[in-house]
Amino acid sequence: MALAPVSPAVEKNLEVLNGPNKGQIFPILTNQVRVGRSPENEVVIDDPKCSRVQFVIALSDGTATARDVANKNALVVNGKKVKQIELKNGDVIRAGDTELKYRDLAAAMQAYNKPQPLGVAQPGAGALPFPSAAPRRRKSGRQEKQNATFYIILVTVIVLFYFIFSGSKKQDNTYKIGSDNVAEIERLNKSKLAEQERQRLAGKNSREYIDAQASFIRGFRDYQNGQFILANRAFREALAIYPKHEMAEHYRKMSDQRIQEFIQSQLQEGRVYRERNNYTLCSAAYRKAMDALGDNKLDDKYKLAASGFAECETLLKGRF
Repeated sequence: MALAPVSPAVEKNLEVLNGPNKGQIFPILTNQVRVGRSPENEVVIDDPKCSRVQFVIALSDGTATARDVANKNALVVNGKKVKQIELKNGDVIRAGDTELKYRDLAAAMQAYNKPQPLGVAQPGAGALPFPSAAPRRRKSGRQEKQNATFYIILVTVIVLFYFIFSGSKKQDNTYKIGSDNVAEIERLNKSKLAEQERQRLAGKNSREYIDAQASFIRGFRDYQNGQFILANRAFREALAIYPKHEMAEHYRKMSDQRIQEFIQSQLQEGRVYRERNNYTLCSAAYRKAMDALGDNKLDDKYKLAASGFAECETLLKGRF
């Protein structure tokens, strides 16, 4: 029984990286998940080079282990052939020509929340000291005036260079301090996100979540078997117990959509069978549409189905 592709919000899942199934994400919801070509698997890969059951992922104490069960095709993880391996978040598994990435949200968040060392701005180098004046002999007259002019120009140039370079150093230091502030803000944001994730995961240890998860799994199996009405009831039951159950809400919407598609198809079939004078199948199609709509007798579709059903039943009885 194949698992339906879902959003990446599931704690543990497999993402298909290439091939016909590229982009699909399959949740790991049970303690054992089979992967391969067989439609009986939890994860079905459309790859002729993949075995019917290529490998199995087993969950125990929060750890996922991939085990090779194929006789011909070897299990390859991160480019290496293995018989069995404990999976880490981000590992790439190859089955035939198809590559799948294993994701573990809880492990990723733990790694994401590790404290990061803060960078410390290095103080800028000080300005160059004034060169000490070399001892000189006393000179008189014109030579002394020329020397005085030369030293005045030299001192002026040094002072200008001092202000230019000291200004550059201050700007560099300001930039470094700003960079450190940005890094600190990013670290605090990461910590906040990690704390929110810890609180979310903590809620999954509650009695309410465990009961809701049981209803969700029951609904998920019905959904896979095409029993969308039963599945929809189970998903709504899960949400009534634990309103923040993201997967139950996701599949509740999906099953609502499938039910509406089913109702529309039955109304269409009823009309076609009516035109062909096949009143038995006409009556059955309209009856299915009414059952799917339940107690929504004020709904326009229910009224249409009820009218068609009554007409076909009358015409059917008129034959005898």
